[in-house]
Amino acid sequence: MNICGDDSLVRSETISELIGTDSFDDEALRALLDAQESGKYTPNETLVLVVAKTCSSELYLHVKDQLKEDVWSLIGLLTADYPDPDVERIILEKLFNEASEIGNHRRVAMVEALAEHGSVESLATLREILHEQVPLAQTKKFISAAINGARTEENISTLLMHVEAAAQRDFAEKLVHAIGLISERGKSAMPVQSARPVQEQIGPGDLVSIDEDVVKRITEFKSRAHYYRDKDSRASLQYARQAVECAWKAMCRSRGQSPEKTSLERATGGQLLAVLQTCGALPRDLELATKTINTFCNFTMHDQGEHENDLTPRLTKSVLLLVDEFVEWFMQTQLGAAEKSE
Repeated sequence: MNICGDDSLVRSETISELIGTDSFDDEALRALLDAQESGKYTPNETLVLVVAKTCSSELYLHVKDQLKEDVWSLIGLLTADYPDPDVERIILEKLFNEASEIGNHRRVAMVEALAEHGSVESLATLREILHEQVPLAQTKKFISAAINGARTEENISTLLMHVEAAAQRDFAEKLVHAIGLISERGKSAMPVQSARPVQEQIGPGDLVSIDEDVVKRITEFKSRAHYYRDKDSRASLQYARQAVECAWKAMCRSRGQSPEKTSLERATGGQLLAVLQTCGALPRDLELATKTINTFCNFTMHDQGEHENDLTPRLTKSVLLLVDEFVEWFMQTQLGAAEKSE
């Protein structure tokens, strides 16, 4: 069998052909293991194909250290849903370290793989990366807007800045999209009774009941946000902002809290979130999610000039998935908080 030979190219082609014809059997696997144990080289891409096809723990243990150093091999294992949590963990570590490298195409590939195959355990890291990336994306956008008005269109460095700005916005959008898809998968796989047990964390104390009218307003705002999702991104995100700020104000009011130097009704989303964070009303993953919602919804409050089209339907849909996640958490954990604390 050509798998045992010294030529790695022949070995790789033979294995690929066997897998392609669904003919890779135990004998072929044994031959590959013998080749690996004797120190013969096999390309990572081929090893990933075999591990994904056979789920051989013996082969995987033999090549794991080799594969974990290669991002593309890790992505291949993740997209094949190979049952090793270390694969996702290492990808997240690499993504966190490489997220700010604008010219690094691996970061996009990692996010796209996580979007389709990542677990809910990846959400905290993805939200933290997004929270760090949004200010950078905005900075790049403003730089791009400034140089748009300059008379240096033929300047290579100017054109490079345009490319970097576009890449950064695209990366932030892909992060939001991934977070939305993973959150949806998590909700569909989670029984209602196993929703986050955050009530013990926030310490209800002397909470007062949240008025039913607040629930109606949140529901109505969220409904309008979804209605305009594909029609008008700005209008959709404005209604989304009203929905979450209505909930944030209700949470502050139920705790008898309000921002300094302003009334609850006049407070901005950022001020409301600061109060809720200070009093421990939000778990860590929701803190990052709500900051992300607030950041993107704030885009609708200012003239974005030539960058108005940055508010794409895809971005809007992804932000609304985060809004839905927060509102669901709010409805499940906050409405009965006062009664539970009595």
